[in-house]
Amino acid sequence: MKPVLHACWPLLLSVGAWVPGPALGAGSVLPVQAVSGAQRAVPAQLGPATFWPSERQWQALREQVPQQPELEAFVQSQYRLVAQHWEHALPAPTRLAPEPAPAPLGLDLLQALGFLFQLTGDPAYAQRASQVLQAWVARLPPSGEALEASRLEPALWAYRLLRPALAAPERTRIDAWWHAWAQALWAARDLSQRSAQDRHNSHRLKTVGLIGYALGDGAWVERVRLGLQQQLMDNLLPSGETLDHQAQPQLAVQVDDLRALLTLALALRESGPDLYRWTSPNGASMAHSVAWTLARAPQAGRGRGSASAARTSEGAPPAPAAWQAWLALVQAWQPGMVPPEAFQDAAAREASVALRRWLNSVAGQRIQP
Repeated sequence: MKPVLHACWPLLLSVGAWVPGPALGAGSVLPVQAVSGAQRAVPAQLGPATFWPSERQWQALREQVPQQPELEAFVQSQYRLVAQHWEHALPAPTRLAPEPAPAPLGLDLLQALGFLFQLTGDPAYAQRASQVLQAWVARLPPSGEALEASRLEPALWAYRLLRPALAAPERTRIDAWWHAWAQALWAARDLSQRSAQDRHNSHRLKTVGLIGYALGDGAWVERVRLGLQQQLMDNLLPSGETLDHQAQPQLAVQVDDLRALLTLALALRESGPDLYRWTSPNGASMAHSVAWTLARAPQAGRGRGSASAARTSEGAPPAPAAWQAWLALVQAWQPGMVPPEAFQDAAAREASVALRRWLNSVAGQRIQP
């Protein structure tokens, strides 16, 4: 049955219905329950941004939906996307192509299903996501191609939220598929090739790390955490450049590399130290590389939001969607570094960018108990 959202949404948020986000290794989901203002005991600060928000950050977001028309409009846009594809099967991809090729439509759909499930607790969203993912399992074989596999990020974000609500046989089948992706990616790293240290490895580590979190597999997570620190030593230069930019001086490749690194660090922040500011023995860090990149695109990073403003003597700028997604990640790590007007480009309204910005908005908020 298709879930109903339009009429009940303000009432749902007014009573504070909630479903906690899954913890690493969680195997079940708590039922939806009403939480009164006296019971919430929300802390003074909700904590920093992470790839998957904390339970209290989700609750703060739910409470803000009826108070913020722009947020409510975003929620409704996600519902319309889900409703549009509720009763009709989407063709499952047989292969993935790296950016800037269009992503399979199912990725945005899975992200929307995970988002709405987490907001409402309606199991119908999880059931529909399971149908989509099982079609992918049947038609999309795991691959060791890191840039292609990186496109699965929205599906992994959603799967961690939805996984506890899936029936055991479905969860086992989909889990095995994700494990196969992680194993293929890890096995594909050839230490004799430059791709073992450049942006291919950044994307490889990101995807395997997200798989580890989505499946509650702590061994993968810790392996990737160590891998990321080694990658920061190998891939980031003291100047702020990445290996890719040094070999191909274009801002687009610098941004692509850093997007993967910032995303993985944002996930790892949930259960470990801050690797964004971690400095390698040669003096390199993600924070320094971000500053270096923004300094070469001052208009785009500190005012105008169009990626065309990022054009420098280093060649063509990043694609608008990639640039806006990168700025949203920078905003997650350093909220004051990217001003709101930097998100004026039409690409900032794409679902993945808009969602990251809304999740950023509740991080660090001070809430009165």
